[in-house]
Amino acid sequence: MARKLIILICALGIAYYSTQIWGLKDRISLTRSAPKVAAQTAQKMQFQFTMESTNVELIETCRQLFRADDQMALSVDPKESNKAILKVQRTYLTSVLPEILELNKQLKAKGCLAKDSDVFAIKALP
Repeated sequence: MARKLIILICALGIAYYSTQIWGLKDRISLTRSAPKVAAQTAQKMQFQFTMESTNVELIETCRQLFRADDQMALSVDPKESNKAILKVQRTYLTSVLPEILELNKQLKAKGCLAKDSDVFAIKALP
């Protein structure tokens, strides 16, 4: 008798939770209904490049890889007067990101990112 009662309670529990699951399935769609990321507006990003070197030719080679409309600053290190510091910054849309990654590869190939102090940082803007 106790065994039949336990089986009956288990069957009622399974039936109850099955109906709960089917009710959730009706409310939650498992298909993609959200808009695609590409359809959203392009996000603004920014890269910042900084390099230090005593080699004037290297600084000039690296400077020529950037566009004329980039925010560029060339200064002298206050501690070492023979060391130049090149800082470049550009704001762009995410659609141009492959071009920025290609620029990063060119900078590495020319030796512009050889030192640990040389930085090429990409960040998303709000």
